[in-house]
Amino acid sequence: MDIQTARSLSALTTEFYRQASTSFSDTRRHAWPGWERLLAVSGLASLDSPRVLDLACGNLRFERYLAERGMRARVWAVDNCDDLALSAEGLASDVPRREDADTANFALRARELAGDDSRQRGAGCDDLALSAEGLASDVPRREDAGAINLALRANELAGDDSRQQGVGCNDLASRSKESMRSEARRQELGRSFFTTADGGPLAVAYQHLDVMECLYAESDLSPAIDAPACDLCVSFGFMHHIPLREHRMQVLRALVDHARSGGLVALSLWQFERDPRIAGKARPVSGGDRGDYLLGWQGTAGLQRFCHSFSEEEVDELSASVALDAREVARYSADGKSGDLNRYLVLERL
Repeated sequence: MDIQTARSLSALTTEFYRQASTSFSDTRRHAWPGWERLLAVSGLASLDSPRVLDLACGNLRFERYLAERGMRARVWAVDNCDDLALSAEGLASDVPRREDADTANFALRARELAGDDSRQRGAGCDDLALSAEGLASDVPRREDAGAINLALRANELAGDDSRQQGVGCNDLASRSKESMRSEARRQELGRSFFTTADGGPLAVAYQHLDVMECLYAESDLSPAIDAPACDLCVSFGFMHHIPLREHRMQVLRALVDHARSGGLVALSLWQFERDPRIAGKARPVSGGDRGDYLLGWQGTAGLQRFCHSFSEEEVDELSASVALDAREVARYSADGKSGDLNRYLVLERL
C-alpha cells in the first residue's frame, strides 16, 4: 500500500470515530474475556499502585475493568478522540467546573492522585486554588487573551490560512470558542479517576495525541507519549486500524520503550476473517494489502473505517521486530462469540 492511500484510510477512520463516537461507545461497554488471562499472566494485581499505559484508550473500558477488579493503578491513557474518553462510564474528574466552589479541595485531591502531597511541601492554599483554577478556566492566559489572536492560532493549528480564504472575524471567533471547548474537555480528562471496587481511586492522566499523524510525519512516537516507564503497556482494538506494516511495528516499539525492565507489553490483533458474519460485510481495500478491508457501521451510508485482519505470520513478524528488547511470554486467542476473534501478543521488556 502506498503512503497516500494509507493517509486517506487513516483520515476515514478518524472521521468515523468523530461521527460515531456515541453509538460506537454504547456498544463497547463490556470487558474483554482476554483481559482476564492477561491479568493472570502479568501479575498486575500483586503490585502496589501499578503504572499502566493504554495507547488508543477509546472509552476507557480497560481502565474501568481494572477499577472493578479493585486495582488502585495509575494509568496514562492516550487517544485522539476525546469524545470517546469523555463517554466513559463511571469516570469522574478532579478538575473543577465553574459551579464547583471549593477549588482548593479539588486541587488537593488531584495532587494526591498524582502522588504529590503539597501539604508536606509547604504549598499554601492560594497556590492550590490557583492550580485548580488554571485547570478549570476557559479564559486564556498571557498573550492568548485576545479573541483575534486565539482565532488566528486555531486556524494555524488547523492549517487554514483564513487571510487568503476571506473568512470573517465571526467565523474565526466561533472556531476559537470550539477550540477552547475542546481544550476544556481535555483538561477535564487530564485529571480523572474511577472508583475501585474497594472505594479507592484508579487515577487516569489523559493525553490527546494523534498517533497516526505522528507516524505519517515520520516523528519518533516514543517521546511523543507523555508517560513514565510502566509495569504494563497495552493497546487494544487499535492495531487493526493502522494501514502500514512498518507503522504497526513502530507502535509496538513505542510500547516496549515505555515498559520498565521486567514490565509487560500486550496487544490485541483482530482476526475477523475467522468470523463469516463480519467477513461477509467487509469490503477489500482497492490497492491495499492482504487482510485490508473497509467496514461500515450500523447500516449508515458513507460511514466506514479501515480494518486489517491479522494473519499468524504477521503476529510472528511483530514479535520478531522487537526481539532484541523484549521476549514473547504469551500468545493466545480470545473474545467474540467464537472465543477467538482477537489474537493476544504479550511481551516482557528485557
